[in-house]
Amino acid sequence: MTPIGPSSRRAVLLLHEGFGAPHIDLLLERDDGPLATFRAPVGISLALGPAQTAAFEAERSPDHRRVYLDYEGPVSNQRGTVRRVATLTLHAFVETPGAIAFAASTMPGPGDQAGITDWTARPDSRGLWRFEGRGRLDEPAAIAGVPR
Repeated sequence: MTPIGPSSRRAVLLLHEGFGAPHIDLLLERDDGPLATFRAPVGISLALGPAQTAAFEAERSPDHRRVYLDYEGPVSNQRGTVRRVATLTLHAFVETPGAIAFAASTMPGPGDQAGITDWTARPDSRGLWRFEGRGRLDEPAAIAGVPR
């Protein structure tokens, strides 16, 4: 997949309740087509301060329709409700069958400085994806192996 340009795609975290245990649906916007989707524990954040690191495990879910980038409310077939808890800008996104890498920042308000966080994810032997992130406060730049 070709890397995307700065500020051209989004990632959203949706709190999904009322269908199994509450969880976060992590949705990553690709260049086109459906959203790469993961089911993660409640409480994850993709926004990290400078030099902060974080990791979490997530299950790969079926890709979701793009409508979920903006949707909040009931999910069809009595599968609970979703509520957006975060929206981030993707500055880069690369996906292969065995890995995902992206750079994300919070969507700042006037006068805010957006912190950039680099994330990588790979599936483990159990089929769970391990996400590892590191925060930085510089201009959006290439992430490891991703050209500008």
